[in-house]
Amino acid sequence: KRSSPSPGGGGGGGGGEDRLTIIYSHGNAEDIGLNLPFVDALSHVADCDVLSYEYVGYSLSRLDGDDPSESGCVRSIDAAWRYLVVDRKIPAHRIVLFGRSIGTGPTVDLASRSEVEGLRRPDGDDSDDSDYDYADAVSPLNARGVLLQSPIESGARAVFGNAISVVGYPLDIFRNYTKMHRVSSPVAIVHGTDDEVVPWGNGRALHSKCRRPYAPLWIEGRGHNDMPEGDVLEYAGNFVEMLREGGPDGPYKLDGDI
Repeated sequence: KRSSPSPGGGGGGGGGEDRLTIIYSHGNAEDIGLNLPFVDALSHVADCDVLSYEYVGYSLSRLDGDDPSESGCVRSIDAAWRYLVVDRKIPAHRIVLFGRSIGTGPTVDLASRSEVEGLRRPDGDDSDDSDYDYADAVSPLNARGVLLQSPIESGARAVFGNAISVVGYPLDIFRNYTKMHRVSSPVAIVHGTDDEVVPWGNGRALHSKCRRPYAPLWIEGRGHNDMPEGDVLEYAGNFVEMLREGGPDGPYKLDGDI
């Protein structure tokens, strides 16, 4: 976790009352230690706090000896969300979700849901305030924004294409293409046009399903693991700045307006 967010969202730039926090979900064959330099740079460029978490079954996160799985990734991002909205008391509208590669699976899953299992009303919350809606404050549907880098339509579609994903639907994982229409937050997508691991078509297809798309960044000639970090960070910083300037309720400069 970089630049630990203080209760109530205090901290440096971005305005104390509207300090944003990013939940970063890393790619496959990675862990949070490997991604610390990127997380540190992301925090600096976007002027946000960043919470980076580990998936159950990855690296040192071996809860009950569990192997990596879709359900384990979803459980892990749910725990990260509960930590921010309950323990740190950061409302949903001050949280941005950022997923890379397979990390876009739990990211889209969370952003498409109205509730997270296991949420409890925190002690001392302002439940008697008529202007305070606890359900809205903790609902992932009210996340400030969603940023996807090299996203997968689904596990099968990323590897085999659409036909196999239809035939093997019950076995397919991270079916983002069935969830994007439920994401109500602004969505930004960056993808390399020469990606052979997760073909560019995955990013384009998800962009076409966004309800509130931000202008995408298609990086010519780049693949899955050679995306220019500076360009990705600049795009992320611009997206977050747009969200910050628009405030919790917008309006935002989305695709076609910038």
